[in-house]
Order: sequence, then structure tokens, then C-alpha cells
Amino acid sequence: MAIPPPLLMRSAVPASVLALAAGTLTGGAAAPDNLQPPHAHALVLANRLEATFAEASPPSRTANCAAEPKICQAVLKGTGSLKGFGPATEIAGLTQDRAVTPCGPGSDSEVYTRRIRTSAGVLALRATGARCPTDVGFRVRARYQVDSAASTGVFAGARGRGRDTVSPKARSVSQVTISGTLTLRRS
Repeated sequence: MAIPPPLLMRSAVPASVLALAAGTLTGGAAAPDNLQPPHAHALVLANRLEATFAEASPPSRTANCAAEPKICQAVLKGTGSLKGFGPATEIAGLTQDRAVTPCGPGSDSEVYTRRIRTSAGVLALRATGARCPTDVGFRVRARYQVDSAASTGVFAGARGRGRDTVSPKARSVSQVTISGTLTLRRS
């Protein structure tokens, strides 16, 4: 049985008035956190980038880095999280110049692109730094800059810079810590 048009109109008007009143009473409040997209919280973190990853031994690298021209390349992978965006994976394409020893024998200079993949997109960082020996392994201290053109999703067009540190841990695992600024492009 179909509802007659005049009755349908009379019941729709009070429902729409009630919906408008509810919006006024709540002040147009945002949806609860569990109903917002996973990256919505990141927009509130006001231009901060904080990420940590556990990185295993390189799945691939140059066979003999000690031979001339002493340029070594490797691919590094890790899992962790990007604050405000949740779980993330990362992959880095690394080039080391072992003829340049910024912190003494056994050290080298490094350049790399790190791609961080989240459910909201891929954040690409370009970094330069030095790898220095310590009593427990090598520590890398680098500076990164966001590659806005290579980033995707909510990170497309983003800007930022900061520090990228890799610290040795047990059993050939390294701890990657990234901190600095991240300004997302406004839509």
C-alpha cells in the first residue's frame, strides 16, 4: 500500500525540523573518534611528524662495498607506526659513500628516500646523513625533507622537514625514529 503524497509531506517536515534542531543543540559537534576516518586525528596534531619502525637486515644490497668506487646501495624495510595515521610500513632505497668518513674510520655518508605507507597514502621523505660506528653497531643521524611530489593520498603536496635516526638493536634489527614537521596540503 502506497502512502498518499500529502501524508508523506506532513511526516517529512517534522523530521527535517527535528534534524535541524538536533544539529543546533549539539553545536554541530564532530562525530565521535570511532566514526571519523583513521587519519582525522592526525590533522589535529598540528604539523608534527612522529614515526617509529623496526627495520631488519637489508633484503638486498651491493655485494662488495669495500671495493672501488666504495659506493654501496641497499633496500631496507620495516614495520611500525606513524602517529595519527596508525600502523605503517616503510621501505628505503639507500646509497652509501664509504670513501667519505664524516665521523672517522668505518663511517660513511648516506642519502636515501624513505616511503612510509599508511591507509591514508604514502609519505615520501628524502634524507641525507652520516652512519657512525658505536660499541653496539652503527647509528645513522640524518635530516629529511618531505618529497611532496612523490607523496600520495593525504600526503600529496605536503611539506616538512626533520630528523631521521636509525639506532642499532638486538639481532640485526634497527630502530628507526623520525620526528619533525609535516604540513598537509589543504583541500
